[in-house]
Amino acid sequence: MLVVAVLVAEYIVVLITSMLLMIHILLLMTFYRSVFMQAGIEKLHVEGRIRITFDPLVDKLPVIGAVKVRYNESP
Repeated sequence: MLVVAVLVAEYIVVLITSMLLMIHILLLMTFYRSVFMQAGIEKLHVEGRIRITFDPLVDKLPVIGAVKVRYNESP
């Protein structure tokens, strides 16, 4: 069960990272009005243990101030 949770968390981190990269590229292309190009990631495999921290907890909904995801050791 823990392995599945770690794999799902890693998958979410990879998706968020790739989406942020694509947004950054699109913003740069819009700013410089350069030629359109496509970029993406087909497969990415990273192995290691991660820690997910919900901090700080607050009194109002959604009760979680931030979600921190980090590797315990270098992958």
